[in-house]
Amino acid sequence: MNTKSVKQIGMREFLRNMKDIKNSVLQGQEFEVLDHATPVFRVVPTPTTTHQKYAFADLSKLQFNGVSQTLARDVNELVYGK
Repeated sequence: MNTKSVKQIGMREFLRNMKDIKNSVLQGQEFEVLDHATPVFRVVPTPTTTHQKYAFADLSKLQFNGVSQTLARDVNELVYGK
């Protein structure tokens, strides 16, 4: 069941308030844009993945002294979050 509220707005309101609508969409609000009371399109947030940010100090957690079979994977996980 979709519990998100979809706010209906007119085309003129959409064009005049695009910046405010964008900010609302970033917060999760969905909009259905109407043209003469006929739904034309929806503006919805895109699914995003959050990436953890790292500092150079985080690299010190990796062991570079010795042969590690998983060093490349560990670095990829740290840098790219994969």
